[in-house]
Amino acid sequence: MGIEKVVNRINPGLGGFYDDMGTLPSFKRIVNTVAWEDDPGTLHSPRISFYYKLNQDSDRNFPLARKYRAAVVCETPLRFSWDDLDPMVEYRIRVPYTGKHGKKIRLVANDLYRIHGFIKTFDPPVREFDISKEATTAGKLELMWDCGDGQWSSQVSEIWLMKK
Repeated sequence: MGIEKVVNRINPGLGGFYDDMGTLPSFKRIVNTVAWEDDPGTLHSPRISFYYKLNQDSDRNFPLARKYRAAVVCETPLRFSWDDLDPMVEYRIRVPYTGKHGKKIRLVANDLYRIHGFIKTFDPPVREFDISKEATTAGKLELMWDCGDGQWSSQVSEIWLMKK
């Protein structure tokens, strides 16, 4: 059972998607509306960041994929998109909210469908949410994370988009 869990850790199931946001192939799913020339310091555009601080026992068993993440600073939203979804299927998302304990983050699909309101990160770090079928009927999906007023950043390390 333990080996099976390790071997299939990133498996999203048949017809699903797994993205490790610390890798360039997955980073290409990020919707970035700001050209590098206009934002060389990535103050308004996404970046890959590394979570270097270990919080004693709670971080020792983190997969390396959770140490790297897509991030934006301040109140800039973080957006990901998929264009090749099955419009007849219902989807579910699994996402680890790691980084600083107690930050707040929310998730919206296609700027219209709330997946979840503001919740605190890290407790628990990995969560699953249903995605409204209406959000994927066109075979496309754009997810937007934001951290709200006064928060430092939105960060996502891994995403499993799974068929229900």
